[in-house]
Amino acid sequence: MILRFENIPEVAEEHFWKGDGTIHLRRWADEKGNKFLLVRVLPGCSIGEHTHSTNMEVCYILSGHAKVLDDGVVYPLAPGDVHYCPQGHAHSVFNDGDEEMTMYCVVAAQ
Repeated sequence: MILRFENIPEVAEEHFWKGDGTIHLRRWADEKGNKFLLVRVLPGCSIGEHTHSTNMEVCYILSGHAKVLDDGVVYPLAPGDVHYCPQGHAHSVFNDGDEEMTMYCVVAAQ
């Protein structure tokens, strides 16, 4: 199977996981709950903190800079970085810079 994100409509999600501002997503999911996302986080916006209780997530930073709150610790994110949130752990992503940050994420059902 090939997924082409340019063929998946972009959706604007306000206060995604109770975060700030609007996140822009191109999302595809299968019947088992596996998800593939292309995410744009604009300056001043965030994905609210949430726990992956039934799955895990891997995010690859494509462009821009942001920060991730990973189990209570803040780390910078830059192009080429991979952020991994295992099942049972919590995270949040926030863009406190002045440029858009884009990341590709995979949420894998466990």
